Amino acid sequence: DDTPRIDYTDGGCPVLLTEPQSTNLIIQSNDFSSWNQIQNVDLTPNSTTSPSGENDATKFLSTTGSSKIRESVSIVSGTTYTFSLYIKNIDATSIRLLAYDGVNEFNEFVQSQVNTSTWSRVSFTFTALNTTISGQIQIGRDLPDGESMYIYGAQLEELSYSTSLIPTYGAVRTRLQDSVIGAGASSDFNSEEGVLFAEISGLSNAGSRYISMGDGSSSNLVAIAFFNGGAIRSRIGINGVTTYLLGSVVEQTDTFKIAIKYKLNDYALWINGVEVATNNSLGSLAPNTISSLNLARILGAVDPFFGRTSQVQVFKTALTDAELLTLTTI
Repeated sequence: DDTPRIDYTDGGCPVLLTEPQSTNLIIQSNDFSSWNQIQNVDLTPNSTTSPSGENDATKFLSTTGSSKIRESVSIVSGTTYTFSLYIKNIDATSIRLLAYDGVNEFNEFVQSQVNTSTWSRVSFTFTALNTTISGQIQIGRDLPDGESMYIYGAQLEELSYSTSLIPTYGAVRTRLQDSVIGAGASSDFNSEEGVLFAEISGLSNAGSRYISMGDGSSSNLVAIAFFNGGAIRSRIGINGVTTYLLGSVVEQTDTFKIAIKYKLNDYALWINGVEVATNNSLGSLAPNTISSLNLARILGAVDPFFGRTSQVQVFKTALTDAELLTLTTI
């Protein structure tokens, strides 16, 4: 709907958040009193301010050492799921989350990831080995007697990582994919030389994701590419011929300042203040070839960039090494 989603969770600095389509399979993400089983637990809704800024977090108090709350979910064998939850600790010494596919249990102890002063979003990923309509998600399994914590915003997704919370109120709910394409016009770019710069972080190391400028196709483009498995590259397309400048394999969820310099026989990829790759034999794009900027590989939103974008800049001239060093230094 042409409304950007702005994320303030990273130290309060606003970033553009772009995510894939996802569905929260838990039908009550925050009304824990409606979950299928509440065992040896006192739940107190609206006990403290949640990450939403409202007084809608729930206090979870264990009344014996065999505590848990459980919600039923359908599970499909071979499907990868990620379960996530916001927790703020009170005095819990052992916090366990659990998923069950009807045969197998998947556990995650998350006490070390939470504290008493701030909210932490914890998650774990599992691949189901069995298909069932009676799968389970459990919170606070076997929390020691008398110990407590605050909880908020449960989510189960068919993804290998967690995305931002999709609140549910009695039924599963889907958030559509974000798409950012088609910025600018030919007059905003210099096709023959320049720099494409972005300060970004990915949501995961999975999939191929691009920030590119070009003619709307893969034939003519200058692109920052996050490749499946953690590699960062630049992709140059000139009249249908593709050349890659290769970076190293990294943890793509970290923040990177990346610049691609392009000019006749003078191409370079800079990442976090280091020139990591060059090419001195490529030609140049034809005049007026670049006509749009996309958080994707091409205009049809193929290989969209899923992550956090702090800034994107386009320069109409090729910057010097000293300027690129300054621009990309973290």
